[in-house]
Amino acid sequence: KAKIVLVPAPYLVGLAISWGVDPNKIVLIYNGVDIDTFRPINVPKTYDVITVSRLVPVKNIEETIKCCARLNLRMLVVGDGPLLQSLKHLAKEIGANVTFAGNADQSQLPSLYNV
Repeated sequence: KAKIVLVPAPYLVGLAISWGVDPNKIVLIYNGVDIDTFRPINVPKTYDVITVSRLVPVKNIEETIKCCARLNLRMLVVGDGPLLQSLKHLAKEIGANVTFAGNADQSQLPSLYNV
């Protein structure tokens, strides 16, 4: 019954259509970033790749871990979810340099992005 349905990712467009939403009512608007809060600072970096997300299949973090292992990159995973243990196992099994930091408050994210 809504006039428009806002979605933040392309795959959600398809999901909304599968629910019967008129495609003409769907508007895709990507999530934004506050560039005043989240900006790089000039310090030596500990990690080459950082992901902050819920550890669920749709995020495809397994592939990111595999890629980091192939390229010998250091990765920080911030977040928790049902895949935590399997991701830890994968990282150990393939010798990926991955640190799992667990959940973080929103206020901690700017400093985590700069480690």
